Amino acid sequence: MQQRGAGYGSPVGDEVTALRGAVALVAALGVGARVAGPYLPARLEVVERAVCMLVTGVALTGLYALVLADLRILYGWTLALALLLTALVAGGRRLPRLHLRRPRPAELILLGLVAAFLAVSLPPFPYVLGGRDSGVYALEGVRLVRTHATAYHDPRLAALPADVRPYLTVPHRWPGFQTDPVGSSRVVSIGYQLYPSVLAAAQLAAGSRTGLWALPVLSSLLILSLALLGRRLVGEPFGDVAAVVTAVLLVTSVVSPKKRVNAFPWAGLHGPPHGPPPMMKFWTP
Repeated sequence: MQQRGAGYGSPVGDEVTALRGAVALVAALGVGARVAGPYLPARLEVVERAVCMLVTGVALTGLYALVLADLRILYGWTLALALLLTALVAGGRRLPRLHLRRPRPAELILLGLVAAFLAVSLPPFPYVLGGRDSGVYALEGVRLVRTHATAYHDPRLAALPADVRPYLTVPHRWPGFQTDPVGSSRVVSIGYQLYPSVLAAAQLAAGSRTGLWALPVLSSLLILSLALLGRRLVGEPFGDVAAVVTAVLLVTSVVSPKKRVNAFPWAGLHGPPHGPPPMMKFWTP
């Protein structure tokens, strides 16, 4: 059964969404390979190198989406053009020749844990929580795509008398948003725009439903990054054990058995009424 979230309604099925998202991730990996690949240390394993390049590509995509939204020109073609120009400019150096080898058992376990995490969390619950403001980040991602800018003018506010607007509690209408200046019809986000920009970029690249899919994918990249970092910090002979333990703790912290809602490990969601579970306390601000 297809799920629908606020602003994410689409007749496209989950299989097509997954295929579009995979193609978008491959494109992000290509950008990351051109930008970061030639400069990564030669001692990195293939999995580590792939994760670094993919994280670089996704981060650049979100950053460019934010800049374009600030310039009021966030469109699919402007985002693609910015990434293409970046790949062309950064492509002066060739990628080093990689010596492929059999993956370690720990690497297979890591990939299996992430695959299991994605299997549990996709397709995502249509109502994504964002900190203390329920759904604000998902809704902001939708709005960025619709208005192409981080700030916009609301015609409903503009139609009201000027002496009435300052008394309206705009955040009650749109959680997390406010008017600037007060009493005007110009609505701006209260902040934290980078993550919604990633959601907007996912929608522009692979369709409206992909915005919600971006959250578990980003969580998966975070899990892999921290697990591989743990392996490097611990070193041999217990680095692989540290990586697996780190991944297990993170995966069990972000998957809820009751609701198919995903969050970053530091978000503090799905905890008991008096706070997050013990494994998440380290990550919770």
